[in-house]
This record gives sequence, structure tokens and C-alpha cells, in this order.
Amino acid sequence: MDRKSRFHNKFHYEPIENGTILQSYRRWLFKLRYFNRPKLIALFLLFSSISIGYFSGLFFYLFESKFETDFRYPLVVDDFRLLVENLKINRTLKTVLKPINDYNFEYHLNPIEKCSINHSSDYPIKLLVIIKSAACNVMSRIVIRQSWGLETRFSDVTIRRVFMLGQCSDPHQCQDLSVPQQSSRLSLSNRSKDFLSKLSFKTKAINCQTILDFESEWFNDIVQADFIDSYYNNIKKTMASLQWTFKYCSNIPNLLFVDDDYYVSIKNLLKFIDNFVQLAVEHDDSDGEDENDRFLLSKAMGIKNRPFEGRFYGGFVFPNSRPLRLVTSKWFVSLEEYPYDRYPPYVTGGCFLLNNSTMIDLYHASRQTKPFKFDDVFLGILAYKMDINLIEMNELMHFYKLKYEPEIYRKIIGSHGYRDFEQLWSVWSEQKRLGFA
Repeated sequence: MDRKSRFHNKFHYEPIENGTILQSYRRWLFKLRYFNRPKLIALFLLFSSISIGYFSGLFFYLFESKFETDFRYPLVVDDFRLLVENLKINRTLKTVLKPINDYNFEYHLNPIEKCSINHSSDYPIKLLVIIKSAACNVMSRIVIRQSWGLETRFSDVTIRRVFMLGQCSDPHQCQDLSVPQQSSRLSLSNRSKDFLSKLSFKTKAINCQTILDFESEWFNDIVQADFIDSYYNNIKKTMASLQWTFKYCSNIPNLLFVDDDYYVSIKNLLKFIDNFVQLAVEHDDSDGEDENDRFLLSKAMGIKNRPFEGRFYGGFVFPNSRPLRLVTSKWFVSLEEYPYDRYPPYVTGGCFLLNNSTMIDLYHASRQTKPFKFDDVFLGILAYKMDINLIEMNELMHFYKLKYEPEIYRKIIGSHGYRDFEQLWSVWSEQKRLGFA
């Protein structure tokens, strides 16, 4: 048999008529016989390498730009801070230069009188607490109103509180809401008991929005903007909070933005604010002899030599974070979204403190800056472009849940991780009894 005949016998196959899946499979096996094993292994390794490189983000990392030398995040101008300062005072420029980030929220629920002057109080409003919450976290809001968010907690300090929410993603999403029975760990006010009693008869018969309308009517502290509440809309919740605060509460000197799963000591927060503003070595009253007060004073004094310029933006600072390029992660960031190898320093969005001048700067800057999907990074970008120095308060505002020990909590302002509202009530009640909340 000649060479041509041997080749024909080796690779010949009968044509397939009306092919089936099995016949197609056999045809592909036949074609693979053209490839020897080393070639197949090489193709497999090449395909695997490309897949791993893509899904692990390796290819993205290779093409990142250097933050230190190349950072130019739109809107790119020679002096972004000067532009924003001009926008704040020049109405003509506002009409000429249209915003590139035109968040313009409407509010379905809007207690606009929250920051108006209260003639029944002898003290101006010193602190506004904006609590980012979700529609069905009714019990968290109930406990916050009675604990660290209590507006009448201090007789000599006026505090205001609002909860910022978006629209319900599903009309029936709160139908499984359960109203807990009275427990030894949770002591509710009569007003809260009455609200929950009426709510317990409504939850199975009405939709999510009706629950929020009822809660707003009862407590008058719900702000609801026109965006769907979801994880990737956190940036909209933060921008809606900035816009609402700018429109209705820009006269309040101190603003705490915080999630509803935080423990907060308003007492320690107020002491820190006073110490930072005064920058005094000693108090005029007996509080200066208190160890806890000296600790908070030391944290304020530690910031004394940093550039201040009348602007304050403080919280738990991440100074050198990198974008995550892992394609399968919910925190994935493409090169189109952000091409640089690290983020500017930013404060975690779960809990941060601003004064009103900083809030106004961030609001105007946000309208002239390309949106970014993560709210805390976006605010960090705004601060960087506006030359706002971030105040590191990592020992006072804890991003991670700090294990509860009374002696440790007496010195902190906030801790993340209190989704269990009964645990939140227990911790706050003990710290209040000890004199630190």
C-alpha cells in the first residue's frame, strides 16, 4: 500500500447525513487527531492563562496609570478649587458651566423644617445626624431614636436627626417584617410601643411605601429621595444626603453622616468637636480632669499642626487603597471607570464628620466631577481635588466592629457592625449609665 493510500485510510471517514449530537462529537474527535498532544497542551495552557489573567485582573493591572504622576480625574481644569469657589459666588458662571454630574433629587418624604430655628430651645442647633438607612430596617431606626440618635438627650445642646432612604425596590419587600415582643434587653418608649402596635396590624396588608409613609407621619424624621435603594446606589444615597443638607441645613455647623448599623457616642462626639474647635490644652471646668476627656482632647490636639483652613472632614481613613480588578467581585472597577493604580486617601462612607463649609465645598465639587460608583472613594476624589485634608480618626470611629469592653468604648465615638438592634441598645445603655454616651 502506497503512502497516499495509507494516509487516506488513516483519516478517511464517511460523510454524515442528518447528523446527530453523537455523530458531531465523533467528527470533532476525528479532527482533533490532526493535533498531537503537545499542541493540545499548549492550546489549553494558552487558553487557561488568558482566562486567569482576565478574571484575576492581571491584565488590567498591567495597563493602569500611575496615580502619583498621572491623576487627572474629570472635570480637568488648571485650578479645580478656584473653579468651585467661583461657582459658589458667581451665578452667571453657574448658567454658563453646566454640571457634568447633574444629580437633582426630588424628595417624596421631606421634613424641611428639621433645621429651622426652634424658638422653644435656648440653644442653636449644633449637630445634625444624617443616618443612611434601608426601608425595612424599622427596628434599627426605633432603637436609634431612643439611644444615640435621641434629639433631647442633652438639655444644653440642640441636636437634629434624619434618616435618609431611597425608594422601595419591591412593594412587598417588608412583608416579612416582624415586630419583636417586649424583651428585658430592650426598653421602648410609649410612643415607640404605640407605633409598633399599629404597625404590626399593617405590615401584612400594606406595601413597603405605605409603611414608610406611616413611619414618617409618626416620627417626622424620614427623608426619602427618588432613587431605588440598592448597594450600587449608595452613591446616590450619599449625594441625596449632601443635596438635602445643602438645601435645608447648610446653617448647621457640624454634620455626622452615619449608617444605621453603627454604635455612636454623641457625648464623646460633642466633646471632640469642642476640643477641636477650641484647641485648648485645659478645660475651664472639671471635665479637664477626666481621663476620658483628656483622651479626646489629645486626639483633637494631635490634629492641631495640620492645615485646617476652616474645613473639617474626618473619620476612618484609608490612605493608600487600590482598585480591585477581580472581574467576579462586586467591587470590580474597570480601567474605563478608573484607570489609576490607587485611590486618593478617603474616609469610609459608613461614618464621617463634616463641618458645614466642607459640606458646601463637597456638594459644589460633586456637580463638576465625573461620577464614581463607590460613594466613599468618590468623596475622597472630591476632597483630593479640593485640597481638603482628611482628619484621621481611626482610633475614634472604627470601620470594623470593635469588641465590646466598657473601658474601651468609653473612649470611642463610633463602631461599625451593630445590625443586632438589641445588642446596640444594650451597649449604649451601659455606656450611658457609665457616663460616656
